[in-house]
Amino acid sequence: MTKASSASPAPAYVWEDVKMKNACLQYRCIKCCLDTKMPLSNSDIVRIRSLGFPEDFFVLKKNVNRRLRNLSGRCVFHNGQRCTIYNCRPEGCQIYPVVFSDDVGEAVLDSYCPHHGKFQLTPGISRKVIRLVRKLDAEKTHVSETHRNAQRQGIRESKPSAY
Repeated sequence: MTKASSASPAPAYVWEDVKMKNACLQYRCIKCCLDTKMPLSNSDIVRIRSLGFPEDFFVLKKNVNRRLRNLSGRCVFHNGQRCTIYNCRPEGCQIYPVVFSDDVGEAVLDSYCPHHGKFQLTPGISRKVIRLVRKLDAEKTHVSETHRNAQRQGIRESKPSAY
């Protein structure tokens, strides 16, 4: 297994031309990495596999949901100090603490993040969250339909072909 290269300290983000310092790195906060349930898209899995990590090392599958695996109470890629795949981390990690709220039907800043007030919720980042939610839903639907079709034909698949 290949280990990802080390991340550079405190990168800046540009969301809708607003430069923001990453509060997570600034405050050395890892709260969102603890017992994470971060969903993974097909492109997340392909990107992380390209670093040399086998899928079963970092993907936890529950029915049609795929999410980051935890090890010792934190994301498998967090070493206690930092994310070891920071530059290639999943899309959901990249846009956090902006999440989609089913209650209000739109992107919001997650109050679980102790530094959510340091981030701005812009129309651009809201669109990214909505695109990601739609992408994940479409991928789950595809996997679900693949399984149903296989069952109808009497074929048992150990893995969906989309992986």
